[in-house]
Amino acid sequence: MPNCYKIKLVCQMNQFNLFIILSFTASLLMVGLAVYAFQFRQNKEAETFVWLLAFIAIWTFAIGAGLLAKNETSSFRWAILRMVGVTAVPVVWFLFSLHFSNRSEWVKNWKIILLAIVPTITMSLMITNENHHLFLKGIVFVRDNGYLNDSTWLLGPWFWVHLVYSYFLILIADFILLKEAFRLNSSYRKQTYALIVGTIFPLVVNLFFTFHLIPNIQVNYDPLGFVIAGIIFATGLLQWQLFDLRPIAHQLVIESMQDAVFVIDWKKRIVEINPAAESIVNKSREIIIGQPVNLIFPNINLNQGREKRFEFQHKNDSKKVYDGQLSPIIKKTKIYGFLMILRDITEQKNMENQLLQLANHDSLTGLSNRKFFMTEANKELNRALRYQSSFVLGFMDLDNFKAVNDLYGHAAGDIILKKIAQIIQNELRIFDLVGRYGGDEFVFVFPQTNEYEAEQIIQRLVAKISNIHEVESHQPITLSASVGLISLEEQQHIDLMSLIKQADEKMYAVKNLKKKHIS
Repeated sequence: MPNCYKIKLVCQMNQFNLFIILSFTASLLMVGLAVYAFQFRQNKEAETFVWLLAFIAIWTFAIGAGLLAKNETSSFRWAILRMVGVTAVPVVWFLFSLHFSNRSEWVKNWKIILLAIVPTITMSLMITNENHHLFLKGIVFVRDNGYLNDSTWLLGPWFWVHLVYSYFLILIADFILLKEAFRLNSSYRKQTYALIVGTIFPLVVNLFFTFHLIPNIQVNYDPLGFVIAGIIFATGLLQWQLFDLRPIAHQLVIESMQDAVFVIDWKKRIVEINPAAESIVNKSREIIIGQPVNLIFPNINLNQGREKRFEFQHKNDSKKVYDGQLSPIIKKTKIYGFLMILRDITEQKNMENQLLQLANHDSLTGLSNRKFFMTEANKELNRALRYQSSFVLGFMDLDNFKAVNDLYGHAAGDIILKKIAQIIQNELRIFDLVGRYGGDEFVFVFPQTNEYEAEQIIQRLVAKISNIHEVESHQPITLSASVGLISLEEQQHIDLMSLIKQADEKMYAVKNLKKKHIS
Protein backbone atom coordinates (compact mmCIF):
# COMPACT_ATOMS: atom_id res chain seq x y z
CA MET A 1 0.00 0.00 0.00
CA PRO A 2 1.53 3.37 -1.04
CA ASN A 3 2.45 5.76 1.73
CA CYS A 4 0.26 8.58 0.26
CA TYR A 5 -2.80 6.28 0.40
CA LYS A 6 -2.00 5.38 4.01
CA ILE A 7 -1.74 9.06 4.93
CA LYS A 8 -5.07 9.79 3.18
CA LEU A 9 -6.76 6.89 4.96
CA VAL A 10 -5.43 8.02 8.34
CA CYS A 11 -6.59 11.57 7.62
CA GLN A 12 -10.05 10.32 6.71
CA MET A 13 -10.23 8.18 9.84
CA ASN A 14 -9.05 11.09 11.99
CA GLN A 15 -11.53 13.35 10.20
CA PHE A 16 -14.47 11.06 10.98
CA ASN A 17 -13.33 10.47 14.55
CA LEU A 18 -12.89 14.20 15.12
CA PHE A 19 -16.30 15.20 13.81
CA ILE A 20 -18.12 12.41 15.64
CA ILE A 21 -16.52 13.71 18.84
CA LEU A 22 -17.43 17.27 17.86
CA SER A 23 -21.04 16.25 17.09
CA PHE A 24 -21.66 14.63 20.45
CA THR A 25 -19.65 17.31 22.28
CA ALA A 26 -21.72 20.06 20.68
CA SER A 27 -24.93 18.18 21.50
CA LEU A 28 -23.94 17.65 25.15
CA LEU A 29 -22.81 21.26 25.44
CA MET A 30 -26.15 22.52 24.13
CA VAL A 31 -28.09 20.21 26.48
CA GLY A 32 -26.01 21.44 29.44
CA LEU A 33 -26.60 25.08 28.51
CA ALA A 34 -30.32 24.38 28.02
CA VAL A 35 -30.54 22.86 31.50
CA TYR A 36 -28.79 25.91 32.96
CA ALA A 37 -30.96 28.40 31.04
CA PHE A 38 -34.12 26.48 32.04
CA GLN A 39 -34.00 28.06 35.51
CA PHE A 40 -34.85 31.42 33.87
CA ARG A 41 -37.78 29.99 31.90
CA GLN A 42 -40.26 32.45 33.44
CA ASN A 43 -38.80 34.94 30.97
CA LYS A 44 -39.96 34.39 27.40
CA GLU A 45 -36.54 35.09 25.91
CA ALA A 46 -34.93 32.46 28.19
CA GLU A 47 -37.67 29.93 27.41
CA THR A 48 -37.17 30.48 23.68
CA PHE A 49 -33.39 30.18 24.10
CA VAL A 50 -33.86 26.79 25.77
CA TRP A 51 -35.83 25.61 22.73
CA LEU A 52 -33.08 26.96 20.46
CA LEU A 53 -30.41 25.01 22.31
CA ALA A 54 -32.60 21.88 22.27
CA PHE A 55 -33.02 21.99 18.49
CA ILE A 56 -29.29 22.57 18.00
CA ALA A 57 -28.63 19.56 20.23
CA ILE A 58 -30.92 17.46 18.02
CA TRP A 59 -29.18 18.76 14.90
CA THR A 60 -25.64 17.98 16.08
CA PHE A 61 -26.52 14.64 17.73
CA ALA A 62 -28.19 13.43 14.51
CA ILE A 63 -25.02 14.22 12.50
CA GLY A 64 -22.88 12.02 14.75
CA ALA A 65 -25.50 9.26 14.95
CA GLY A 66 -25.85 9.27 11.15
CA LEU A 67 -22.12 8.57 10.74
CA LEU A 68 -22.52 5.51 12.98
CA ALA A 69 -25.60 4.18 11.12
CA LYS A 70 -25.56 0.56 9.94
CA ASN A 71 -27.21 1.18 6.58
CA GLU A 72 -28.49 3.88 4.25
CA THR A 73 -32.09 3.62 5.51
CA SER A 74 -30.99 4.20 9.07
CA SER A 75 -28.70 7.04 8.00
CA PHE A 76 -31.57 8.70 6.13
CA ARG A 77 -33.75 8.52 9.25
CA TRP A 78 -31.03 10.34 11.18
CA ALA A 79 -30.89 12.88 8.34
CA ILE A 80 -34.64 13.48 8.79
CA LEU A 81 -34.09 14.03 12.53
CA ARG A 82 -31.23 16.38 11.68
CA MET A 83 -33.59 18.38 9.47
CA VAL A 84 -35.95 18.84 12.43
CA GLY A 85 -33.21 20.92 14.06
CA VAL A 86 -32.11 22.52 10.79
CA THR A 87 -35.61 23.79 9.96
CA ALA A 88 -36.56 24.79 13.52
CA VAL A 89 -33.42 26.73 14.52
CA PRO A 90 -33.91 29.75 12.16
CA VAL A 91 -37.55 30.21 13.29
CA VAL A 92 -36.74 29.86 16.99
CA TRP A 93 -33.72 32.16 16.65
CA PHE A 94 -35.93 34.79 15.02
CA LEU A 95 -38.52 34.49 17.82
CA PHE A 96 -35.76 34.74 20.40
CA SER A 97 -34.48 37.97 18.84
CA LEU A 98 -37.97 39.46 19.12
CA HIS A 99 -38.29 38.51 22.81
CA PHE A 100 -34.77 39.65 23.64
CA SER A 101 -35.27 43.04 21.98
CA ASN A 102 -38.57 43.67 23.85
CA ARG A 103 -40.76 43.01 20.81
CA SER A 104 -42.71 40.18 22.44
CA GLU A 105 -46.01 41.77 21.46
CA TRP A 106 -45.21 40.80 17.85
CA VAL A 107 -45.05 37.11 18.79
CA LYS A 108 -48.64 36.00 18.24
CA ASN A 109 -49.76 32.42 17.69
CA TRP A 110 -50.95 33.09 14.16
CA LYS A 111 -47.62 34.69 13.26
CA ILE A 112 -45.72 31.69 14.62
CA ILE A 113 -47.92 29.47 12.44
CA LEU A 114 -47.01 31.58 9.40
CA LEU A 115 -43.31 31.34 10.24
CA ALA A 116 -43.64 27.55 10.52
CA ILE A 117 -45.21 27.08 7.08
CA VAL A 118 -41.92 26.78 5.14
CA PRO A 119 -40.23 24.50 7.74
CA THR A 120 -43.34 22.29 7.82
CA ILE A 121 -43.36 21.94 4.03
CA THR A 122 -39.61 21.27 4.11
CA MET A 123 -39.99 18.46 6.63
CA SER A 124 -42.92 16.98 4.71
CA LEU A 125 -40.93 16.98 1.49
CA MET A 126 -37.88 15.53 3.24
CA ILE A 127 -39.87 12.64 4.74
CA THR A 128 -41.62 11.87 1.43
CA ASN A 129 -38.66 12.73 -0.78
CA GLU A 130 -38.56 9.31 -2.53
CA ASN A 131 -41.98 10.05 -4.05
CA HIS A 132 -41.14 13.37 -5.75
CA HIS A 133 -37.48 14.39 -5.18
CA LEU A 134 -38.53 18.02 -4.76
CA PHE A 135 -36.25 18.55 -1.77
CA LEU A 136 -33.34 16.27 -2.70
CA LYS A 137 -32.65 14.68 -6.06
CA GLY A 138 -30.67 12.09 -4.14
CA ILE A 139 -28.04 11.41 -1.50
CA VAL A 140 -24.62 9.92 -2.22
CA PHE A 141 -23.67 7.61 0.65
CA VAL A 142 -20.02 6.67 1.10
CA ARG A 143 -18.81 4.10 3.65
CA ASP A 144 -15.30 4.90 4.83
CA ASN A 145 -13.65 2.73 7.45
CA GLY A 146 -16.92 1.72 9.08
CA TYR A 147 -18.51 5.21 8.94
CA LEU A 148 -21.51 5.78 6.67
CA ASN A 149 -21.23 9.32 5.36
CA ASP A 150 -24.01 11.05 3.38
CA SER A 151 -21.25 13.07 1.82
CA THR A 152 -23.17 14.64 -1.04
CA TRP A 153 -26.76 15.90 -1.13
CA LEU A 154 -28.04 16.46 -4.65
CA LEU A 155 -30.21 19.49 -4.13
CA GLY A 156 -33.78 19.71 -5.41
CA PRO A 157 -35.74 22.94 -6.15
CA TRP A 158 -37.39 23.23 -2.72
CA PHE A 159 -34.02 22.97 -0.96
CA TRP A 160 -33.19 26.46 -2.27
CA VAL A 161 -36.44 27.83 -0.88
CA HIS A 162 -35.57 26.30 2.49
CA LEU A 163 -31.99 27.63 2.33
CA VAL A 164 -32.92 31.22 1.42
CA TYR A 165 -35.74 31.29 4.00
CA SER A 166 -33.52 29.94 6.80
CA TYR A 167 -30.61 32.27 6.11
CA PHE A 168 -33.00 35.19 5.75
CA LEU A 169 -34.58 34.57 9.17
CA ILE A 170 -31.18 34.19 10.85
CA LEU A 171 -29.82 37.39 9.28
CA ILE A 172 -32.98 39.34 10.16
CA ALA A 173 -32.72 38.08 13.74
CA ASP A 174 -29.06 39.14 13.89
CA PHE A 175 -30.00 42.56 12.52
CA ILE A 176 -32.69 42.95 15.22
CA LEU A 177 -30.18 42.02 17.92
CA LEU A 178 -27.53 44.32 16.46
CA LYS A 179 -30.01 47.18 16.46
CA GLU A 180 -30.87 46.34 20.07
CA ALA A 181 -27.16 46.33 20.98
CA PHE A 182 -26.72 49.90 19.71
CA ARG A 183 -29.71 50.97 21.81
CA LEU A 184 -28.42 49.40 25.02
CA ASN A 185 -26.07 50.74 27.61
CA SER A 186 -22.45 49.74 26.85
CA SER A 187 -22.36 47.46 29.91
CA TYR A 188 -25.06 45.27 28.33
CA ARG A 189 -23.87 45.28 24.70
CA LYS A 190 -21.35 42.46 25.07
CA GLN A 191 -24.19 40.06 25.92
CA THR A 192 -25.96 40.87 22.67
CA TYR A 193 -22.74 40.77 20.66
CA ALA A 194 -22.07 37.29 22.08
CA LEU A 195 -25.44 36.09 20.81
CA ILE A 196 -24.83 37.51 17.34
CA VAL A 197 -21.31 36.07 17.05
CA GLY A 198 -22.63 32.76 18.40
CA THR A 199 -24.92 32.43 15.38
CA ILE A 200 -22.51 33.83 12.79
CA PHE A 201 -20.02 30.95 13.26
CA PRO A 202 -22.52 28.11 12.60
CA LEU A 203 -24.02 30.09 9.72
CA VAL A 204 -20.65 30.51 8.00
CA VAL A 205 -19.66 26.87 8.66
CA ASN A 206 -23.00 25.63 7.29
CA LEU A 207 -22.54 27.81 4.21
CA PHE A 208 -19.10 26.33 3.61
CA PHE A 209 -20.41 22.77 4.02
CA THR A 210 -23.51 23.25 1.85
CA PHE A 211 -21.46 24.50 -1.10
CA HIS A 212 -18.42 22.24 -0.40
CA LEU A 213 -16.04 25.17 -0.12
CA ILE A 214 -13.49 23.03 1.77
CA PRO A 215 -13.05 20.02 -0.55
CA ASN A 216 -10.66 18.01 1.64
CA ILE A 217 -13.26 17.67 4.41
CA GLN A 218 -15.91 15.21 3.33
CA VAL A 219 -17.94 14.91 6.53
CA ASN A 220 -20.56 17.42 7.76
CA TYR A 221 -18.63 19.94 9.83
CA ASP A 222 -21.62 21.90 11.19
CA PRO A 223 -20.75 20.64 14.72
CA LEU A 224 -17.48 22.64 14.59
CA GLY A 225 -19.47 25.86 14.27
CA PHE A 226 -21.82 24.81 17.06
CA VAL A 227 -18.99 23.92 19.44
CA ILE A 228 -17.62 27.44 18.97
CA ALA A 229 -21.16 28.83 19.34
CA GLY A 230 -21.63 26.76 22.50
CA ILE A 231 -18.47 28.19 24.04
CA ILE A 232 -19.66 31.73 23.22
CA PHE A 233 -23.16 31.02 24.59
CA ALA A 234 -21.62 29.54 27.73
CA THR A 235 -19.60 32.71 28.22
CA GLY A 236 -22.75 34.80 27.82
CA LEU A 237 -24.75 32.63 30.22
CA LEU A 238 -22.14 32.00 32.92
CA GLN A 239 -19.76 34.95 32.84
CA TRP A 240 -21.93 37.75 31.52
CA GLN A 241 -25.13 36.49 33.17
CA LEU A 242 -27.21 36.62 30.01
CA PHE A 243 -30.61 36.08 31.65
CA ASP A 244 -30.13 36.99 35.31
CA LEU A 245 -28.50 40.32 34.40
CA ARG A 246 -30.39 41.04 31.22
CA PRO A 247 -30.44 44.10 28.99
CA ILE A 248 -34.21 43.99 29.24
CA ALA A 249 -34.16 44.45 33.02
CA HIS A 250 -34.98 48.12 32.54
CA GLN A 251 -37.99 47.23 30.42
CA LEU A 252 -39.22 44.73 33.01
CA VAL A 253 -39.00 47.42 35.68
CA ILE A 254 -41.06 49.77 33.51
CA GLU A 255 -43.63 47.08 32.74
CA SER A 256 -44.05 46.25 36.43
CA MET A 257 -44.50 49.89 37.45
CA GLN A 258 -47.96 50.88 38.65
CA ASP A 259 -47.35 54.34 37.23
CA ALA A 260 -48.13 54.79 33.55
CA VAL A 261 -45.04 55.36 31.40
CA PHE A 262 -45.08 56.96 27.94
CA VAL A 263 -41.90 57.41 25.88
CA ILE A 264 -42.21 60.11 23.21
CA ASP A 265 -39.72 60.64 20.39
CA TRP A 266 -38.52 63.95 18.97
CA LYS A 267 -41.29 63.80 16.35
CA LYS A 268 -43.81 63.88 19.23
CA ARG A 269 -44.94 60.30 18.60
CA ILE A 270 -45.51 57.72 21.31
CA VAL A 271 -42.85 55.04 20.82
CA GLU A 272 -43.14 53.00 24.03
CA ILE A 273 -45.67 52.45 26.81
CA ASN A 274 -46.17 50.04 29.69
CA PRO A 275 -49.30 48.05 30.67
CA ALA A 276 -50.38 50.72 33.17
CA ALA A 277 -50.43 53.27 30.34
CA GLU A 278 -52.56 50.92 28.20
CA SER A 279 -55.16 50.69 30.97
CA ILE A 280 -55.37 54.48 31.32
CA VAL A 281 -56.02 55.22 27.66
CA ASN A 282 -58.00 51.97 27.27
CA LYS A 283 -56.21 51.05 24.05
CA SER A 284 -53.74 48.31 23.19
CA ARG A 285 -50.04 48.94 22.74
CA GLU A 286 -50.27 48.10 19.04
CA ILE A 287 -52.78 50.92 18.50
CA ILE A 288 -51.00 53.53 20.62
CA ILE A 289 -47.43 53.06 19.37
CA GLY A 290 -46.69 55.53 16.58
CA GLN A 291 -49.63 57.81 17.40
CA PRO A 292 -49.00 61.57 17.87
CA VAL A 293 -49.00 62.31 21.58
CA ASN A 294 -51.46 65.20 21.14
CA LEU A 295 -54.04 62.76 19.79
CA ILE A 296 -54.28 61.22 23.26
CA PHE A 297 -53.09 64.19 25.33
CA PRO A 298 -54.34 67.26 23.43
CA ASN A 299 -53.26 69.73 26.12
CA ILE A 300 -49.67 68.55 26.45
CA ASN A 301 -47.16 71.15 25.25
CA LEU A 302 -43.77 69.67 24.29
CA ASN A 303 -42.37 72.83 22.72
CA GLN A 304 -40.94 74.27 25.93
CA GLY A 305 -38.47 71.41 26.28
CA ARG A 306 -38.28 71.49 30.07
CA GLU A 307 -39.57 69.39 32.93
CA LYS A 308 -43.13 70.14 33.98
CA ARG A 309 -45.87 68.77 36.21
CA PHE A 310 -49.58 68.71 35.44
CA GLU A 311 -52.86 67.07 36.37
CA PHE A 312 -54.64 64.89 33.87
CA GLN A 313 -58.14 63.47 33.60
CA HIS A 314 -58.89 61.23 30.62
CA LYS A 315 -62.10 62.01 28.75
CA ASN A 316 -63.15 58.35 28.98
CA ASP A 317 -62.84 58.26 32.78
CA SER A 318 -63.28 61.70 34.35
CA LYS A 319 -63.45 60.17 37.85
CA LYS A 320 -59.76 59.28 37.72
CA VAL A 321 -57.18 62.00 38.40
CA TYR A 322 -53.49 61.60 37.51
CA ASP A 323 -50.41 63.56 38.50
CA GLY A 324 -48.28 63.90 35.40
CA GLN A 325 -44.55 64.52 35.07
CA LEU A 326 -43.05 65.32 31.68
CA SER A 327 -39.26 65.19 31.40
CA PRO A 328 -37.12 65.76 28.29
CA ILE A 329 -34.66 63.01 27.31
CA ILE A 330 -31.45 64.97 26.77
CA LYS A 331 -28.07 63.81 25.55
CA LYS A 332 -25.29 66.34 24.93
CA THR A 333 -27.74 69.26 25.07
CA LYS A 334 -29.92 67.73 22.34
CA ILE A 335 -33.51 66.67 23.08
CA TYR A 336 -34.14 63.16 21.76
CA GLY A 337 -37.64 62.83 23.16
CA PHE A 338 -39.68 62.95 26.34
CA LEU A 339 -40.57 60.64 29.21
CA MET A 340 -44.06 61.11 30.61
CA ILE A 341 -45.15 59.40 33.83
CA LEU A 342 -48.73 59.45 35.12
CA ARG A 343 -49.48 58.50 38.72
CA ASP A 344 -53.02 57.78 39.89
CA ILE A 345 -53.79 60.32 42.65
CA THR A 346 -57.57 59.82 42.66
CA GLU A 347 -57.69 58.73 46.30
CA GLN A 348 -55.40 61.56 47.36
CA LYS A 349 -57.47 64.05 45.37
CA ASN A 350 -60.71 62.73 46.87
CA MET A 351 -59.25 63.09 50.35
CA GLU A 352 -58.13 66.64 49.57
CA ASN A 353 -61.61 67.44 48.30
CA GLN A 354 -63.13 65.98 51.45
CA LEU A 355 -60.83 68.08 53.63
CA LEU A 356 -61.63 71.13 51.50
CA GLN A 357 -65.31 70.34 51.84
CA LEU A 358 -64.96 70.17 55.62
CA ALA A 359 -62.93 73.39 55.70
CA ASN A 360 -65.32 75.37 53.49
CA HIS A 361 -68.71 73.93 54.32
CA ASP A 362 -70.96 73.71 57.34
CA SER A 363 -70.83 70.21 58.78
CA LEU A 364 -74.55 70.11 59.61
CA THR A 365 -76.21 71.51 56.50
CA GLY A 366 -73.50 71.01 53.86
CA LEU A 367 -73.87 74.66 52.81
CA SER A 368 -70.88 77.00 52.56
CA ASN A 369 -69.67 78.16 55.93
CA ARG A 370 -69.41 81.84 56.75
CA LYS A 371 -65.71 82.21 55.87
CA PHE A 372 -65.98 80.47 52.48
CA PHE A 373 -69.19 82.30 51.62
CA MET A 374 -67.58 85.67 52.34
CA THR A 375 -64.64 84.81 50.06
CA GLU A 376 -66.84 83.72 47.16
CA ALA A 377 -69.36 86.56 47.68
CA ASN A 378 -66.58 89.13 47.58
CA LYS A 379 -65.46 87.72 44.21
CA GLU A 380 -68.98 88.08 42.82
CA LEU A 381 -69.32 91.58 44.23
CA ASN A 382 -66.04 92.72 42.69
CA ARG A 383 -67.09 91.18 39.37
CA ALA A 384 -70.42 93.00 39.49
CA LEU A 385 -68.71 96.31 40.28
CA ARG A 386 -66.12 95.80 37.54
CA TYR A 387 -68.65 94.97 34.83
CA GLN A 388 -71.50 97.05 36.31
CA SER A 389 -73.80 94.04 36.35
CA SER A 390 -76.77 93.29 38.59
CA PHE A 391 -76.16 91.91 42.05
CA VAL A 392 -78.60 91.08 44.85
CA LEU A 393 -77.74 89.96 48.38
CA GLY A 394 -80.29 88.34 50.69
CA PHE A 395 -80.28 87.71 54.44
CA MET A 396 -82.71 85.11 55.84
CA ASP A 397 -83.57 84.27 59.43
CA LEU A 398 -86.01 81.61 60.64
CA ASP A 399 -88.85 83.05 62.73
CA ASN A 400 -89.05 81.90 66.36
CA PHE A 401 -86.63 79.04 65.71
CA LYS A 402 -85.39 79.21 69.30
CA ALA A 403 -88.86 78.21 70.45
CA VAL A 404 -88.69 75.13 68.19
CA ASN A 405 -85.38 74.11 69.80
CA ASP A 406 -86.75 74.73 73.28
CA LEU A 407 -89.93 72.76 72.60
CA TYR A 408 -88.60 69.78 70.63
CA GLY A 409 -84.89 69.80 71.46
CA HIS A 410 -81.75 70.61 69.44
CA ALA A 411 -81.79 67.24 67.66
CA ALA A 412 -85.15 68.10 66.12
CA GLY A 413 -83.83 71.58 65.33
CA ASP A 414 -80.87 70.05 63.48
CA ILE A 415 -83.24 67.90 61.40
CA ILE A 416 -85.22 71.00 60.43
CA LEU A 417 -82.05 72.90 59.46
CA LYS A 418 -81.00 70.00 57.21
CA LYS A 419 -84.40 70.01 55.50
CA ILE A 420 -84.21 73.75 54.96
CA ALA A 421 -80.68 73.44 53.54
CA GLN A 422 -81.97 70.80 51.08
CA ILE A 423 -84.82 73.11 50.01
CA ILE A 424 -82.37 75.99 49.49
CA GLN A 425 -80.07 73.84 47.32
CA ASN A 426 -83.03 72.67 45.23
CA GLU A 427 -84.44 76.16 44.68
CA LEU A 428 -81.30 78.17 43.96
CA ARG A 429 -79.73 78.28 40.53
CA ILE A 430 -76.34 76.71 39.88
CA PHE A 431 -74.52 80.07 39.91
CA ASP A 432 -76.23 81.46 43.05
CA LEU A 433 -74.33 81.47 46.33
CA VAL A 434 -75.62 80.54 49.79
CA GLY A 435 -73.97 80.21 53.16
CA ARG A 436 -74.96 79.44 56.73
CA TYR A 437 -74.15 82.73 58.43
CA GLY A 438 -75.15 81.79 61.97
CA GLY A 439 -77.36 79.32 63.88
CA ASP A 440 -80.55 79.82 61.83
CA GLU A 441 -79.32 82.64 59.58
CA PHE A 442 -78.56 82.18 55.89
CA VAL A 443 -77.01 84.60 53.37
CA PHE A 444 -77.60 84.57 49.59
CA VAL A 445 -75.94 86.15 46.59
CA PHE A 446 -77.78 86.32 43.26
CA PRO A 447 -75.27 87.33 40.53
CA GLN A 448 -76.52 89.09 37.38
CA THR A 449 -79.99 89.19 38.90
CA ASN A 450 -82.28 92.16 39.56
CA GLU A 451 -84.22 92.54 42.78
CA TYR A 452 -87.54 91.43 41.26
CA GLU A 453 -86.03 88.11 40.04
CA ALA A 454 -84.41 87.57 43.43
CA GLU A 455 -87.75 88.17 45.16
CA GLN A 456 -89.39 85.48 43.03
CA ILE A 457 -86.75 82.95 44.09
CA ILE A 458 -87.05 83.95 47.76
CA GLN A 459 -90.84 83.73 47.70
CA ARG A 460 -90.72 80.15 46.41
CA LEU A 461 -88.08 79.31 48.97
CA VAL A 462 -90.01 80.77 51.92
CA ALA A 463 -93.22 79.07 50.76
CA LYS A 464 -91.54 75.65 50.76
CA ILE A 465 -90.05 76.29 54.19
CA SER A 466 -93.56 77.08 55.44
CA ASN A 467 -94.70 73.69 54.17
CA ILE A 468 -92.52 71.87 56.73
CA HIS A 469 -95.16 70.87 59.30
CA GLU A 470 -93.48 68.11 61.28
CA VAL A 471 -90.13 66.66 62.29
CA GLU A 472 -89.18 62.99 61.94
CA SER A 473 -90.93 62.12 65.21
CA HIS A 474 -94.14 63.39 63.55
CA GLN A 475 -94.32 66.26 66.03
CA PRO A 476 -96.28 69.17 64.51
CA ILE A 477 -94.41 72.46 63.95
CA THR A 478 -95.03 75.78 62.28
CA LEU A 479 -92.15 77.38 60.40
CA SER A 480 -91.66 80.67 58.62
CA ALA A 481 -88.71 82.76 57.49
CA SER A 482 -87.99 86.44 57.03
CA VAL A 483 -85.71 87.66 54.25
CA GLY A 484 -84.15 91.04 53.50
CA LEU A 485 -82.84 91.83 50.01
CA ILE A 486 -80.43 94.56 48.93
CA SER A 487 -79.23 95.26 45.37
CA LEU A 488 -76.50 97.35 43.75
CA GLU A 489 -78.76 99.15 41.32
CA GLU A 490 -78.59 102.39 43.29
CA GLN A 491 -75.40 101.71 45.30
CA GLN A 492 -71.93 101.65 43.75
CA HIS A 493 -68.51 100.96 45.30
CA ILE A 494 -69.87 99.44 48.50
CA ASP A 495 -68.25 96.66 50.55
CA LEU A 496 -69.79 93.27 51.28
CA MET A 497 -70.18 93.74 55.03
CA SER A 498 -72.16 96.92 54.46
CA LEU A 499 -74.49 95.08 52.10
CA ILE A 500 -74.97 92.25 54.61
CA LYS A 501 -75.72 94.76 57.35
CA GLN A 502 -78.32 96.52 55.15
CA ALA A 503 -79.91 93.19 54.15
CA ASP A 504 -79.98 92.20 57.83
CA GLU A 505 -81.76 95.44 58.69
CA LYS A 506 -84.32 94.85 55.95
CA MET A 507 -84.83 91.31 57.23
CA TYR A 508 -85.62 92.62 60.72
CA ALA A 509 -87.99 95.15 59.20
CA VAL A 510 -89.85 92.26 57.52
CA LYS A 511 -89.83 90.28 60.76
CA ASN A 512 -91.21 93.24 62.75
CA LEU A 513 -93.89 93.80 60.14
CA LYS A 514 -95.02 90.18 60.58
CA LYS A 515 -95.22 90.64 64.36
CA LYS A 516 -97.36 93.77 63.99
CA HIS A 517 -99.59 91.98 61.51
CA ILE A 518 -100.07 89.05 63.93
CA SER A 519 -100.72 91.32 66.91
